[in-house]
Amino acid sequence: MGNQLKINMFGRFRVYGADGELTEATSSKSKAWSVLKYLIAYYGKPVASDRLLEAVWADEEPGDPSKLLRNVIYRLRKALSDYYGEQQYISYSQGSYVWNPDVDCWIDFLEFDKLLREARDIMKSNEVRAALYSAAIDLYIGPFLSDSEFELWTLTFTDYYRRLYLQAISELADLYETEAYLDEIVMLHDKAITVEPFVEPLYIRQIQTLINNGEYAHARQQYRQFEKILLREFGTKPSHNLERLSYEIDKATINQNGSFEEITQILESGVKKQGAFFCGPETFRQIYNLDKRSEERVNFPVYLVLITYSLPPGTPEGKADSEMKSSMKALRQVLLQSLRNGDIVAQYSKSQFVLMLTVLGNDGGAAAMHRIRFLFEKKVGKDKGSFDYNLSPIGKDDMGIGT
Repeated sequence: MGNQLKINMFGRFRVYGADGELTEATSSKSKAWSVLKYLIAYYGKPVASDRLLEAVWADEEPGDPSKLLRNVIYRLRKALSDYYGEQQYISYSQGSYVWNPDVDCWIDFLEFDKLLREARDIMKSNEVRAALYSAAIDLYIGPFLSDSEFELWTLTFTDYYRRLYLQAISELADLYETEAYLDEIVMLHDKAITVEPFVEPLYIRQIQTLINNGEYAHARQQYRQFEKILLREFGTKPSHNLERLSYEIDKATINQNGSFEEITQILESGVKKQGAFFCGPETFRQIYNLDKRSEERVNFPVYLVLITYSLPPGTPEGKADSEMKSSMKALRQVLLQSLRNGDIVAQYSKSQFVLMLTVLGNDGGAAAMHRIRFLFEKKVGKDKGSFDYNLSPIGKDDMGIGT
């Protein structure tokens, strides 16, 4: 609509329309704009005069508060009318002011709320929901009224919308993960980190995704970037969770493979045989989600499997890293697309995956591994190298060897 008024509350405060930007034509630090910000933030809710005075003139003692507020409102109304046409932009009734909801007006945080509600409708397809999440996320170009950080009343809104934004990022990443869209998760977090550069969970999920995608150099780069930010801005070191990811990067990029016995010992070490398992809320959520997906496992044996991939003999040294990365990425995609709900896949080293595999028949998992090999060779070709596997029932001493 040509005459529609648009207001941005994310990032820098802006009021603009077809006739230009009002906030560029006047002083953005005036009390009139502070009043307007407050009324827009409480869109649709009448704001009592004394509450408005307390919020906007928190550290000041105006001589005649009521007269001062009336003068500011008058100037604000006049500026809006002069720029966008005669209209009752701000209404007054029974001692309260309110932004007139009849004004044709688009406000970014209200649109953000609307898109986020629609994106959380699980009756919609994942594709539609992802598009709605993306549209909402694109609106958040910075914290709520980031140019008004010294106006204390804005802090509640800033915190609330930062949490909503980070939750939207997490929920969209979850959708991408169900479709194995790992590249999209990485790009999503690149965008989020640009807007919120000090939020550790953003780096943790992005780095973990890069590791899962075999992009170890990029994962290391992101780790170093956040490590520098922590030291420069806060004088601290990475958390235990980030250090664990650094260890995973190191382990996955060395050329030394782990043996099946070594991996079994690592997994068994420190296992508590009795009593409840205590963990943090994020680990609990992951275990809960895994349990919801693992109903097929009930009454069927579970095998521990180690897959070791080898490049074709004679692969040039200069191409070995890129060929390894490409083949391991293809193998990971095959594993995620062909295994059952509840099966677990993790990259153990540069050329190895470790699995917890549900076996439905009496073949000891051999049929599943033959199927995976067939799909892998179909995807990359038989001349792209091969993999061997070791497997053993969890909790049993006997071990099967596959080639």
